[in-house]
Amino acid sequence: MKKINIFKNDNYKFSINIGIIDEKICFIGFPNDDIFNWFPRNKFLIIENNEKCPTWINNIIDDFFEKKIQILICSI
Repeated sequence: MKKINIFKNDNYKFSINIGIIDEKICFIGFPNDDIFNWFPRNKFLIIENNEKCPTWINNIIDDFFEKKIQILICSI
């Protein structure tokens, strides 16, 4: 993990950049967030299966967000 940025935005309830992993950036936000209007639309893919992300991301979801979020991944 190269970096962790935790931030809030007036347009979103909560959004997190949880770091760069293997040339991918994983972002976490609540499902109601329209994150595609914030980041370039063509660079993101909604990952429905949490198993596609590293274990520590799943642990963050389980422990802190009670699985009420979705994960977005984009290539650098």
